[in-house]
Amino acid sequence: MKKSYWLNFGIFVTVFLIDQYTKGLAETSPTLYYNRGFIMGYFAGGPDEIRVVALGSVGALLFTIYLLLLYVLPERARYFKMAVSTLMGGLIGNVIDKLSIGTTRDFIPFKFGPFFYVFNLADVFLWLGTIVVLWIILRKDYLLWYDKNSRRRIFVYPAEQLALAAQVTLITFNSCLLLGIFSFSIIKMLVPPEIVKPIPFTIALIALSGLLCVLSFLTGILMGLRRLGPLYAFDLFVKDLSEGKDRNLKLREGDHYRHLEATALKIKDLTRK
Repeated sequence: MKKSYWLNFGIFVTVFLIDQYTKGLAETSPTLYYNRGFIMGYFAGGPDEIRVVALGSVGALLFTIYLLLLYVLPERARYFKMAVSTLMGGLIGNVIDKLSIGTTRDFIPFKFGPFFYVFNLADVFLWLGTIVVLWIILRKDYLLWYDKNSRRRIFVYPAEQLALAAQVTLITFNSCLLLGIFSFSIIKMLVPPEIVKPIPFTIALIALSGLLCVLSFLTGILMGLRRLGPLYAFDLFVKDLSEGKDRNLKLREGDHYRHLEATALKIKDLTRK
């Protein structure tokens, strides 16, 4: 799992660096266009500061979902994870532009009939990743799910899993609270007072924080399942063995403590002597 995780994260970083490098080269290009929108000129309305904060928040949410997908998807979904990594590399590339200079740098012109767009490599990576993701979802969806060897139970040791989920959620909540206070302070300093509206900002912050907390809670449950599932299976193995039942210990894809399978075999051999 760790090798796959770092491979996909490496793809994400590579795509991001390629995007930023080509944008730097394009600074002297005659086709360079500073795009106030986000994707091919869309979402260009509204104050810059509010748009930057909104895009930064959405980018953080999507990046959290991306890391969660890398963690929970099975190993055989490697092409799906590679496509999502490519997509996220392009997406974050444009978000970083908005956060650092308030605009994205487009330099690749494209004309099709009456339509004319200027885009960048981040858009190419984003749409390429999106196409592959949709293709896998529509045609290869079985790759995204664990097979019959997967553990059917979500809760194996509920108290421990809920405690871990609560800790992860608390960290997320505190981070969202600090980020919200910081963002609102920045907006008050940069945006005219008549534009600043605390109530809509607070509602948006609560909605975004709530969604992130839910995702964090589910992530904590899954993390607990990955870590405690093998111990639960080992407990069942020992229990069955003590009752005279002949069985083997077989862990699931993505489980930790793989050495327990070898330990179970040794215990089984010892009980036969």
